[in-house]
Amino acid sequence: MNQQIIDQNDPVDLIIEGKIEEAIEAYVNLYVEILDEHDFNFCQYLVIQLYMCLVIKYKGQVPEDFCRMIEHLITAKFNQHSKLMYLHIIKDDIEGASQYIKTEREKLKIRESEN
Repeated sequence: MNQQIIDQNDPVDLIIEGKIEEAIEAYVNLYVEILDEHDFNFCQYLVIQLYMCLVIKYKGQVPEDFCRMIEHLITAKFNQHSKLMYLHIIKDDIEGASQYIKTEREKLKIRESEN
């Protein structure tokens, strides 16, 4: 992965600076770069981070169609051939991230109800 790209557009730094749109773009670019390098280990993590950026962007109100929003953000970066080649991976990553988030929300609700 190109370290210069990461240093210039570090998504966490962008979030801290309040540049949420830029952070979203940086996470999408990292996702696409990692996918192109066939290094699938961090793809789902990046989708989770995209979700968190959307939560920040929408001030805690998670859009119902956030999965479609993330899919659109990512697939817009690919040409038609690459999009078809990677679409199943993208959808799997989004589904996995969605399940993770739902599970964590349920755990949080249980902990809150116990207190």
